[in-house]
Amino acid sequence: MEIPAEWKIAARRITTVLFGAMALGSAAFIAMATVATIAGAELTGSKAWAGLPTTILLLGSAVSAPLWGKAMDLIGRRWSLSIALVAGAAGAIASILGLENHSLALFLSGAALLGGAQSASQLSRFAAAEAHLPEARGRAISTVVLGGTRSAN
Repeated sequence: MEIPAEWKIAARRITTVLFGAMALGSAAFIAMATVATIAGAELTGSKAWAGLPTTILLLGSAVSAPLWGKAMDLIGRRWSLSIALVAGAAGAIASILGLENHSLALFLSGAALLGGAQSASQLSRFAAAEAHLPEARGRAISTVVLGGTRSAN
């Protein structure tokens, strides 16, 4: 059975968009993880609490991963990933405002949102796999994962 050209184009387009989203999401996560320790020490006034923001970032990711999975089952990957990207942008803004206003609570809530968005972003590789035929799924997954590694360079 020959796959229509429109389907192949749509699958490539989905994978390209997910590549870009993974690259931007990973860049934000890396930036946050880099700044979090310094900000934690600064906002708490103690080096002993410097790891708190990174802990919140990772907890946000761990707690939200099964929730995103359930959301993807209920409302689909497209809507779930869209909501996650908006939540990640809100988290980044909250973190910036937390730093500007010396507000630990605002910074930590931004970190939690950003961590949650990162976990949804990690699930996006499966959306790419679903858009392709079985023989092309491995390449689609690796393309999306590559988006995350490109942001680190």
